[in-house]
Amino acid sequence: IEDLLELQAIEAGRATVHLRDVALRPLVAQVAGLLAPLAAPRGVTIAQHLPADLVLHTDERRLKQVLVNLISNAVTYNRPAGQVRFLAETGHDGRV
Repeated sequence: IEDLLELQAIEAGRATVHLRDVALRPLVAQVAGLLAPLAAPRGVTIAQHLPADLVLHTDERRLKQVLVNLISNAVTYNRPAGQVRFLAETGHDGRV
């Protein structure tokens, strides 16, 4: 219900965003740890190849929601003993 209410607030332009610098590597590790019990029975591993110093200016809570959704879907629809990999790099223009 909270997700539906939040979605309605976003669509109505009433959602608040709390931007700050967030280190991506620890956030992905945290989400991977949360979803490890889902991945283990399927033999799916979750790996990340992210620069240690990669920082995003974002809303941490919303990014975490996106990562949980992406990783859980990637695990659920993966093949047995498959792998979910996170790769990122910074381009010449500073974008990820």
